[in-house]
Amino acid sequence: MSEEAMALREVIMYRPADHRDSIGKLVYIAAYLIARSKRLDEEELATILEMAAPVG
Repeated sequence: MSEEAMALREVIMYRPADHRDSIGKLVYIAAYLIARSKRLDEEELATILEMAAPVG
């Protein structure tokens, strides 16, 4: 796995501390995908949606 792929995996697996942190994570991932013209696979998307659920 490349260094870039490992870094993206870390971001995907990151559990936000609060709602604001969750939004920041989603914005970061969206910007990365747009800049790299990439797509997420189904597993990555499911993980992001699970981890980005509203906190509290």
